[in-house]
Amino acid sequence: NYSVTAQSTFVAATFVFGASDRLVSQRASGNDYAGTNAYIIGFVGSSTSLASYIGGALRSAVTVSENQHILYSSVHTGSALTNKVNGTTGSVYSHTLNSTYEHFDIGMTLGPEYWQGKIQEVVMYTANRTSNRSNIEGNINAHFSIY
Repeated sequence: NYSVTAQSTFVAATFVFGASDRLVSQRASGNDYAGTNAYIIGFVGSSTSLASYIGGALRSAVTVSENQHILYSSVHTGSALTNKVNGTTGSVYSHTLNSTYEHFDIGMTLGPEYWQGKIQEVVMYTANRTSNRSNIEGNINAHFSIY
């Protein structure tokens, strides 16, 4: 078990559309899309969008393209969530993060929803990394030559 009151996630991957695919999935128990204590970071909402699934719905969606090499970052400050893909920012979603998770998955979940493309790197912090976000994104982008 681990408790989270803020979280920052950075992922280098390739976006290939697959309905309900996940980059990172966290949950207390049961399915990751049920209940209020589930948090999916990098949820494929459509063939052209990537978002987080938290509070029972998709949040802070960002437009993506099929077979696109992406740098996806998701920062939850503890009171607000903001996602970015290759420097483009999704809308800010106000939400209080104070959860305890028992299950953690990268690229999959309990069911058949797995990430269709490559995942090259996942960097996660159980802290707000807003002040270092551009430096972390720059380092990952420089290493993988994403955009």
